[in-house]
Amino acid sequence: MNPLRKALTRAIENDSYDFFIEMVKTNADLILMPVLVDDETSNSGKFLMDAIAFRREKIARFLIGLPPSKISINFHDLEKNTILHMVGKLASDSQLSSISGAALQMQREMQWFKEVESLVPEYIKDSKNNNGETANQVLAREHKALLREAEDWMKGVANSYIIVGALIITIMFAAAFTLPGGSDEHEGFPIFKNKAAFMLYIISDAISLFAAAASVIIFLGFLTSRYNMEDFHKSIPKKLMVGLSTLFISLAAVMIAFCSALLLMLENRWWIIIPSVLLASIPVSLFAMLQCPLLREIYVLTYRSPISLRKDP
Repeated sequence: MNPLRKALTRAIENDSYDFFIEMVKTNADLILMPVLVDDETSNSGKFLMDAIAFRREKIARFLIGLPPSKISINFHDLEKNTILHMVGKLASDSQLSSISGAALQMQREMQWFKEVESLVPEYIKDSKNNNGETANQVLAREHKALLREAEDWMKGVANSYIIVGALIITIMFAAAFTLPGGSDEHEGFPIFKNKAAFMLYIISDAISLFAAAASVIIFLGFLTSRYNMEDFHKSIPKKLMVGLSTLFISLAAVMIAFCSALLLMLENRWWIIIPSVLLASIPVSLFAMLQCPLLREIYVLTYRSPISLRKDP
């Protein structure tokens, strides 16, 4: 192997983007040299395959952005693997371990596959390698175990959040009929109906109840769904974000209802109210600290940094 080509291949493996770019700029003809005498694949084509196999987004974007005279995305290697076959192979453990949760790892793999699929012409999608496999067949075979892990991860998460949501529904449903101060014996209306804190209590109770119910319904869907790889591209991450968000809103509304009930019952006894409100904020803060990193990662992977190989952001 040409020493320069070997150095560039090592740069791709180590994700040394700056080194790779500088080497290509100073050795412009290197990427046009054939890898083997009887191989029509140029170095640039082989480098692109390596970049995709190692999930090096910036390097792959740079190579795809080269003029058509220097690179073609329609090539295949000696085993008839196209770049779509290469992206269909499972990423390395080091790449997957940087993402928390098997479901989000599956999402990232699908983002890579869908992005490369959008770049190649239709006939490449149906082309077979020497093993008689299309890219989609390679994808299904390589990701079979990860898909199973992602399904188990989602069901485990759903079971945990369903329990929390069901508890909130039970408590807030009972709280709607157990009003602070009780009701007037003659008219049957709540005693504190004209106070602002009472309206806050009722509104927060309703928000908590309905948000918890929505969250439970979403997570129940995860237990009964048939999981396929396409779902992990966008559908499942979006539903998971909505489920987590509604559960957080529900828990926050529970604490607001609790604080408003204290204001009604204790009136101006601030020496009791203030410490109680501070203590009530602890569960919401803990939930935010523990679950917001997951929610943020889902949001970032789905909306802020999806795979893009077309041009520099």
